[in-house]
Order: sequence, then C-alpha cells, then structure tokens
Amino acid sequence: KNNIEKLISARLNLVAISLDSLSEEKHDKWRGVKGVYKNIMNGLELFEKLENNIIVEIQPVIMAPNLDDIIELADWVNRTPRIQGVNFLSIIQPHNTEKNNEWYTDNSFKNLWPETEKVISVLDALIERKKKGYKISNPIMQLEIYKRYYADPLNFIKKRKRCMIGNWFLNVSFKGEIDLCPYIEKINT
Repeated sequence: KNNIEKLISARLNLVAISLDSLSEEKHDKWRGVKGVYKNIMNGLELFEKLENNIIVEIQPVIMAPNLDDIIELADWVNRTPRIQGVNFLSIIQPHNTEKNNEWYTDNSFKNLWPETEKVISVLDALIERKKKGYKISNPIMQLEIYKRYYADPLNFIKKRKRCMIGNWFLNVSFKGEIDLCPYIEKINT
C-alpha cells in the first residue's frame, strides 16, 4: 500500500505493469520471482481503492510460453475497468546477453520463440479485437509489424535503420556497456 501511495503522490501519469499470464504459476515462473503475480493483483486492487488518476496499463511479452494466454489477457483487460489498456510487447533478445542477431535459435533461448503460424494467428485475433474497440494500446500497424518480425526476425533486424526505444529507455549491460536499443551498436564508454 505504501508503494502505491508513493506512486500516486509522485503524480505519475502512467504505470505499466508486466503481466505475461493470468496463471499465477506461469507468470511467476517466467518472471523468476515467486509471489510476483499476487503482488501485481494486490497492487491493481489497491489502485482501484485509492483515489487517483494514474493510467494503469498491462504489458505482456508475446512469446512461446504464453502464446495461449495472450487472447485471454486481452479479454480480461477489456472487462477490467481499472486497467486502461494492454500494450503487447514482442520478445527480443534477453537483456544483458551477448549481442546475437540470431539469438532466438540459440538453445538457451529458442524455447521463447513462438511458432510463426501460431503467433500470426494470435496477432490477427488481437487486430480483430482492436478493431472492435478493445482496450489494446498497440496501433494496428504495430501489430502488423510484429507479424513481419515473428515471420522473419533476422531479415527484420537487419533492415532496422533507426530505433525509437532509446527515446525512453537506457540499458546498461552486466559488462557496463550502454545501449539505447538492442538493435544498434553499443555506445563506447
């Protein structure tokens, strides 16, 4: 409760919450922290009880382990008044790992990469829901771009000339390397 009150008093406009599944077991496993799902749900309940104008958005990552949960999440957000939207994120190379444009084929990570036909089907279902007015924050064009990314990630990454991620985030690797975007070269320090 104290943390929620601090967020409210800080006059934040938006809180984005990572929630990859409505299954507590699955979510906690993927996030690597037991109990984080319960904390999220308790936090959402507190946001509802405490008077505030903070926009609350859910941000699931679209990946193989939760592909069967994505539509359920969109439907749940649509039914949940206190959550203003869901912003789906595409899986990218895990942070703080050696740069590898073909990371998704590496044995350590290939279990994260979804089957192309299945992910495109899920994205098409999200697009249909967006057209019906569901609280999906992603523009349709972004969901269409995700389809191209999941269908041919290497080609998609190589064509990337500019990255907007660095306008909002900064990543510092375990080696102290700084990057503004996982798709462009590191900044020399």
